[in-house]
Amino acid sequence: MRKSNVFTKVTSVVLVMLVLAALFASCATPGDGEGTDTTTPAADGAVVTTPAEGDVSVETTPAQTEPAYEYADVNYGGATFAILNAEDRYNMIYHLMADTINGDALNDARYEVNAEISDRYGITITETAIPYNDLLPYAQNEVLSNTPVHDVFYLTAKQIATLMTAGYMHNLLDIEELNTDAEWWDQTLKEDGILKDKYLYYLGGNYHLQGFEGTTCVFINKKMTADLGLDMPYDIARDGKWTFDKMYEYADAADSLNGDESFAYNANGNSVYGIVTITNMMPAFIMGGDAYYVQKDASGNPGIAFTSERFTDVCNKIASLTSVPGLYKSKDEVALFMDDRTLMIGAEIKAAANELRDMTSEFGLLPVPKYDENQENYVTNMYWATHLLSIPVTCTDVERAAIVMDTLNYEANERVLPVYYERVCYKGLKDEDSIDMLKILRETRYLNWGLAYGWLDSCEPTVHSNLVAGNSNFSALFRSSQKVVQNLIDKTMNSLE
Repeated sequence: MRKSNVFTKVTSVVLVMLVLAALFASCATPGDGEGTDTTTPAADGAVVTTPAEGDVSVETTPAQTEPAYEYADVNYGGATFAILNAEDRYNMIYHLMADTINGDALNDARYEVNAEISDRYGITITETAIPYNDLLPYAQNEVLSNTPVHDVFYLTAKQIATLMTAGYMHNLLDIEELNTDAEWWDQTLKEDGILKDKYLYYLGGNYHLQGFEGTTCVFINKKMTADLGLDMPYDIARDGKWTFDKMYEYADAADSLNGDESFAYNANGNSVYGIVTITNMMPAFIMGGDAYYVQKDASGNPGIAFTSERFTDVCNKIASLTSVPGLYKSKDEVALFMDDRTLMIGAEIKAAANELRDMTSEFGLLPVPKYDENQENYVTNMYWATHLLSIPVTCTDVERAAIVMDTLNYEANERVLPVYYERVCYKGLKDEDSIDMLKILRETRYLNWGLAYGWLDSCEPTVHSNLVAGNSNFSALFRSSQKVVQNLIDKTMNSLE
């Protein structure tokens, strides 16, 4: 267990905010050996980017000014504000604190947000970060023992559901100091999380970056695409035509034994695959096809949807890809992508800024494909174990918790997320088109909340393992699972009476 250092007041970062706003708007990447653009505010309010030598200057006009955030007029006299959280894992950013300014843009932006809000509200923010597997029993023990150590918890929705059904969590819709309708809270996540039109026990925002880092996407090797005589499918995606069939077409053009005897995985082999994905990609493909295990009816009540014709059709479409050797490989092995041995890889956004940073060939970003062109929107999977804000009933000052967390998430949305975008742009993606794709991902994110609430354990793992193997006949499984899943849904809903 560890706790962060106490934050102190830092100098205003107005100029830094303007720089980041310009970066977020353009996200252009300098080539090797080029200088770095500088950005300064002009007298008329425009943002002028001064390019490095040899570049073309760019001038952007800021969007219409939004109403200023209304900070609470409070001072808590140095009170400790404690957050319970998980330790980093899966090479994603879980931690909320930075010990000091160290020159890393993302680290420093996060430090400054915490420090300035600490000073503004007269609090000392601390973080208790413990191993994920210990997090739920730790939180349960704190509530059961009535030991009010932490003001807020960052837990997965599944962990929150366990505490929620036991009556251990506050309904966030009852707390007026939380601006739950504001853009700095993930609105799709919020709407899906509301039960009976009046209960909400978690919120997602960019103060905790793991939720954004864990968003699923498809990366594509630009060099291999060109070598195969294929067009980069950015316009296809923008036109809403990046479908399973189109992804199949690209994968089929790429797979090759290349002298190997089979497509069996061999780290030292030569075979080339169409697409390789992380083992947790099947939920993303299913929801990408606009199919769901659980959906709400017209009255807002959740019910089983995995028996629908749409769900079956999407699973059959996925199996048509995964059943063909060479076309698809499920392997948590980014080296295959980095070594130009697969045209595409299905992974999380965080790979662009982390695992793929040192890749020689340039790569682009695409959304998870649609089922077909008739599907209205892309649907982008959020990692089911995304950590979300919740407030336990043991919190000693709910109003303070709401004020502080609302402000921190507002500031993170304005000042931290643009820096994270910049990190992905400069250190991973290399073109403006991929940035458009990144925006599509952010605007279409969806949490598999049936799994998040713990309703699907009897069927979902089996569905995914079978799809990886190219099998899509789940009629017997679903017949045996329906009653189990419905009973779990009913148990959750009855706990809210």
